[in-house]
Amino acid sequence: VAPLPRGAFTGLKAHAMEAPTVSDRADAVALRVVAIGVNFRDVLNVLGMYPGDPGPPGADCAGVVVNVAASAPRPFRLGESVFGLAPGCLGSHARTSVYAAARKPGVVAYAAAATAPTVFVTVDMALTRATTTTADAHVLVQAASGGVGLAALEVLRAIGARVVGTAGGPRKRGVLRERGVRSALDTRRTAYPDEIQTLTEGRGVTAVLN
Repeated sequence: VAPLPRGAFTGLKAHAMEAPTVSDRADAVALRVVAIGVNFRDVLNVLGMYPGDPGPPGADCAGVVVNVAASAPRPFRLGESVFGLAPGCLGSHARTSVYAAARKPGVVAYAAAATAPTVFVTVDMALTRATTTTADAHVLVQAASGGVGLAALEVLRAIGARVVGTAGGPRKRGVLRERGVRSALDTRRTAYPDEIQTLTEGRGVTAVLN
């Protein structure tokens, strides 16, 4: 599926393409796509609002291995379920690198696995590479009910850090509380920075994930 032309979702059209091959890349793996995750990048791509050439839409997906390069390191088995990042995966088949895919746990549905790659990679980059988050940290997660926000809650829970989450609506803040965020603040109220100071006893937050 590709936007022909870009500019509106009605421009998305199915068209025939050659099956992806693995013979020209030593690390290639080809998948039968079972589920995809849609991110803001894909929306901007289809609408023609992404800067530069974003290529075909689709990146996050889950599927079944149908081919793998013979010399690929840590090779996947044919028929194995995987998930990861595969550029242009908005179709029946896709190709990616073995380094951009991982085995899908059997207890995780394809649709759920397809929502994970971009958001969890983003959180990993932010919390473990751009900064160091420890168990004694207070972390402000903006828009915590969105994809990156929800991924951040899981990672921060595993670390043991204390989370201050924000969301714009009462239902979204309810979602945060259901996930154990006791400090779910309303970003539409200008008082929320003062509330953060109160919650942290004047220390403020260690890091902000926006």
